[in-house]
Amino acid sequence: MASASETSVSSSFPSRAESTSISSSSSSSSPPPLFPGGLKAAMSTSHSSAAPSASSSNSSRRAREGDSAAERQEGRRQRGAAAAEERLVEEDDGMVLPAELSVGHAPEVATLLVSVARHDSQHRRLLHLLTRLQSVPGFYLLLLHLVECQQSCSLLAAIHFRTVVSASWRNRECPGELERQRVRVRLLELVMCQKLKIAEFLGIALSIIIRHDFPRKWPDGLALLVSRVNAAQELGQQHRGLMCLHLSVNALVSKTLAKAYVQRLGPELMDLVTKYWRSSFSHCLNHPKDRAVSHKMSKLCLQMCRNILLYALPMDEKDGPAVSSRESVRLFFSFGELISGAMPSKPTAHQNAQERELTRICRSQLSVFGDTMRQTMQKFRREFAPFLPFVKATIATQLSAAAQAIEVANQPTSDNQEDGDDEYTIPDNLDDFEDLSEKLEERYKKQRKRFAFTVDCLGYLSVCLNEKLLGVEEALQLFAVGQSADHCLQVFFARFLAMTALDHRTLTRHPEYYHLRQNSGHQAGTVGGAAEQFFVSLANAAPKPICAHARNLYSNLWKERGRSSVQQQKGGSSAASGGGAGTGAGGLSALAVNPSDWVLQMDAILRALGLAREELHMEVRFGHWFSTMLVEMLQPVYPGYVILQRRIAWLCGRWRHQLGLAISEPHRSAVYGALLSMMGDTCFLVVRLAAARGLGKQVKLANYSKKELVPHIPTLLSVLFRLIHATVHSDTHVELLLMLQAVFQKHGRQLADHVGALIECVNAMWSANENHQATRHTVLRLLSLVVTSMGSPVVARYCEHLLPVTRVSVDVSSSDSLYLLHDGLDLWLQLLQYTPPKSLPVLMSMFPQLLVVIDHTWDEAIASMDLLQTYIMLGVNASSTSPLASALPAIVSVLNNGMEVLAFDQGRVQVVRTVNVLLQVLPLEAYELLVPFLGYALERILSDEEVTSIVLELHKLFSRFSFTHPTLFIQLLQAKGAAEELLAGLFDTLVEQLDRCRDIYQRKMTALALCAMLARYPVLLPRLASLIGVVTSVAIDVSYVGGLGLSDEDFFEEEGDEHSCYFAQQRRLSTQDFVYRLNLGAFFLECLAETAATLGQSVNEMLQQRVEPALLKQLAALDTSATAATAASSS
Repeated sequence: MASASETSVSSSFPSRAESTSISSSSSSSSPPPLFPGGLKAAMSTSHSSAAPSASSSNSSRRAREGDSAAERQEGRRQRGAAAAEERLVEEDDGMVLPAELSVGHAPEVATLLVSVARHDSQHRRLLHLLTRLQSVPGFYLLLLHLVECQQSCSLLAAIHFRTVVSASWRNRECPGELERQRVRVRLLELVMCQKLKIAEFLGIALSIIIRHDFPRKWPDGLALLVSRVNAAQELGQQHRGLMCLHLSVNALVSKTLAKAYVQRLGPELMDLVTKYWRSSFSHCLNHPKDRAVSHKMSKLCLQMCRNILLYALPMDEKDGPAVSSRESVRLFFSFGELISGAMPSKPTAHQNAQERELTRICRSQLSVFGDTMRQTMQKFRREFAPFLPFVKATIATQLSAAAQAIEVANQPTSDNQEDGDDEYTIPDNLDDFEDLSEKLEERYKKQRKRFAFTVDCLGYLSVCLNEKLLGVEEALQLFAVGQSADHCLQVFFARFLAMTALDHRTLTRHPEYYHLRQNSGHQAGTVGGAAEQFFVSLANAAPKPICAHARNLYSNLWKERGRSSVQQQKGGSSAASGGGAGTGAGGLSALAVNPSDWVLQMDAILRALGLAREELHMEVRFGHWFSTMLVEMLQPVYPGYVILQRRIAWLCGRWRHQLGLAISEPHRSAVYGALLSMMGDTCFLVVRLAAARGLGKQVKLANYSKKELVPHIPTLLSVLFRLIHATVHSDTHVELLLMLQAVFQKHGRQLADHVGALIECVNAMWSANENHQATRHTVLRLLSLVVTSMGSPVVARYCEHLLPVTRVSVDVSSSDSLYLLHDGLDLWLQLLQYTPPKSLPVLMSMFPQLLVVIDHTWDEAIASMDLLQTYIMLGVNASSTSPLASALPAIVSVLNNGMEVLAFDQGRVQVVRTVNVLLQVLPLEAYELLVPFLGYALERILSDEEVTSIVLELHKLFSRFSFTHPTLFIQLLQAKGAAEELLAGLFDTLVEQLDRCRDIYQRKMTALALCAMLARYPVLLPRLASLIGVVTSVAIDVSYVGGLGLSDEDFFEEEGDEHSCYFAQQRRLSTQDFVYRLNLGAFFLECLAETAATLGQSVNEMLQQRVEPALLKQLAALDTSATAATAASSS
């Protein structure tokens, strides 16, 4: 496939035997040295910059350790100066670059690569020198020369070549086109001849080059690579070539322009991969010495087949794959028969070491083959159909072997029991928990590895059912050939869906770990998780038959319960009365004996009925089922009854949606009572946790009914608090705290009598989870919810318990603030807003800490500004010793800094709102400090054409400021110069951009401010016509919402509580708000009268001279509505 262009380029490129220069223009004499005084001399200029860098790092450390803002500001200044000095040094390092690199520079560049790889104190300097060399012609070819000739740094050269190609190949200027052609040819020669690790990096670089240059600049690149791979003779060369081809095809299939070219080569690629897969798989079977390489190569071929089948085969629009592609697809599906035929037929227990190794290889190959088959099945289902019998036979054989292996693994023999299995110890601290969890996780990993192919087979069956390639009866027959559907389903439940011996040992010895493993993430890759997915696919494919079979099995097993029940002995009675927590004889007898087959079968069937909840929703009334049957199985009369108790608690969570409906109302109280009973101290820990999870899902429902749980609230909170103290892992604490949070969200003030116990419990959790920020994060959110739900009485009574938690969470000097700061600020805000008068001084003393938080980070700008606004409002009525008066300059400095630092509009909007609040409550004190800010805001309003959220907030600020403080407003305009022009520009801007504002409150406030401007500044009289249009349109909008909908009596009556200082101040300021109190039409008419009096005219004379007749009609209508509103207000 080599083209003429390749020959011409190759002739000008030196071969390996030649020792000429890389560059065609290099002379026979050795080139001048790259570093005249050696590499150390080239680095000498960096010594002068090392000292400032070290000092800056020391100052940086001191700045981080310091507490004051001055130290941090000085540290930032020193770091900036050091960075500027370092940039100057890098720009002028004294190294003169050569015009072109040649082979003579190879030793120096090799030394530089090795020095960069050491990562010593000069790493950054050396990396800068190496980066500068990338722009010199010949650098890419020199790296390839080092890959071939310098064995000591060939891997480093390959890694750096991959890096520079990834970063710079898109650059059109570097390297040049001639060098690019030579690099392509040289790379194709080297990639097949190097070690595997080096070839991997070169292959990545080649895939980047092919993706960028193919097909426009390198039209024959892919064909050349295919021809070289096809011509390879040695096994290692074939492996390296296939790896590069795999990377290149992956890079090209996502490129639209190259996809058509790749599809033209699709059949040829498939033939090539097929040839190599057959040879490598045969070599793997017949040559044990080279089995590792040939196995990797054959797996790589299967992975390449997947990409070729999915992306690189030509397709017809209507008929699916083209005729030329169908043979390739059939060829691939035949691989499975060859792999399955090579697998030893003996059971694994009777195989020797070599046969077990061969079984492992075949299963690994089948796993990759099955994954490819699963992804391509829908696309090539017509081609897959002839091989479906083989797939069914393979899966049936594997499932039969897996069922036998699972049965052997579940037997309580000495081979399956490990040391300490009979010892019953539950970890009582986190260290023991982690140690035991690691041991159990190792066992689960071994189990997943042992049954990995079984998981794959169950996954294939699920896909076949979903794609309707298999019927339900066909799929069930694979578990017990020739048997009835009920028997097949029973075998599936008993062998694949039932609890394993490892699960039972974990539940016995480590219940909390077992509870955490039941989340969906831990079930991935296990036989139980794959069996659940398969059963869900069965139920979706044929809901009525499958559910009928499952109910038949349940009914038959329920009738046999009398034969399997065991009379309680003394140990059993103690289990029911007080030993079930796992420490007494009762808990031991409930779990130490092996659970009966009846218990395990019932557990599996209940698991299936819970998975099929949606399909059984219309046929089963869970409340009646629970009251008549399930409640009987909660009694401790079966060996291993704890398994059934945990499963029934899980079922209550699965069927929570039906329990929330009206049809379950008669039975809902019984379900809640049973779950609360299972959460008690007399039950085993795993049952208590499962019951808590099931009840928590009930409470979190949108249609949750409160009345049935209200009588049980004291019991619920009591058992929850004890359960939290009985567990040790942070994930369990988070789950239980979230349940508490849901209870408080639903019941609110009904829990007022239990707040003290709750705060005591969560404070204990806070102290016990010092290194687990997820738990502390949940504690902060729960406390915020409690304060919001209960209001000022909680803050007044428990403020000394809540403040330490708040201080720790907002302490920016601690590394934990990265995770806790947001929720800590939220809790701080809730405490401040709901504080009563007697707790206000304590919270006001925390105000300096807020300034430290804002100075440290602006990441939480919104929460910080909300807190600052609250402090400003509360500081007005605080005592004379309030820190607000003395901190006013610092507050203004923070606000000015925020407008400069914040890059997002939402944060800047909060800053502007804070300025608005400051001018509202302390206008005279804050004005002098805010003059620069107000000047910037005025320029922003007049200059920005686009109306953003920040501009609208500035409009709101100036509307209120100009209306309430006209003297200060005109002083600001005069300070900016040309006051009349600025006033006219501001008036026009507010009128022009008013229509874009959708907030009725802001529209009315802007209209009132414009009316006041007209009355106070007659220079605006020429704009009277536009003002009439604005006022009439806004008046219509306001009339639709009833004058903004609130009166003086009920203003903010629904928000806040009567004991809160913050809400009292908010009500006082809001009821005085001119926007709510003034009638827009009446105020506008008053302004017109005032303006006419200033001119010495009547209102009618002024209007007839300046307003068109059409606007006069609108004004008359406005006058009528204003008169009616005035009469209604007076009455």
